[in-house]
Amino acid sequence: MMFLLLATGCSSPTGTVTGKLTYRNKTVVLGTVSLHCEKNNKQFSAELDPDGRFTFENVPVGPVTVCVVSLNPSQPKSGKGHTIKPTGDPAKWFKVPAKYMVPQDSDLKIEVQPDMNEVALTLKD
Repeated sequence: MMFLLLATGCSSPTGTVTGKLTYRNKTVVLGTVSLHCEKNNKQFSAELDPDGRFTFENVPVGPVTVCVVSLNPSQPKSGKGHTIKPTGDPAKWFKVPAKYMVPQDSDLKIEVQPDMNEVALTLKD
């Protein structure tokens, strides 16, 4: 019984991160949001839903860098032997700053707390 209590206490705390993504007061509805954990280099990715919302579960507590990739759905991208065709209505797509595509350039950071985290992410020029 004592071993069970000790083993349970060894797991790292995690949180759920939910939120909405905007740029220039418009909701970003096409693309992928990624969280890059600064403590252990783990990465989590989620597709934006039609309302610009995203959800991540079991994200380690601590600082994370947020990245966003939003490719124009009317322009398929080729690479590594395959073509990537973003999904979604091209009429709802708009370009977001390229600096958010990689963790080294993104200045968007959040601190994940245990349990539930609701965040409003706003991209800036």
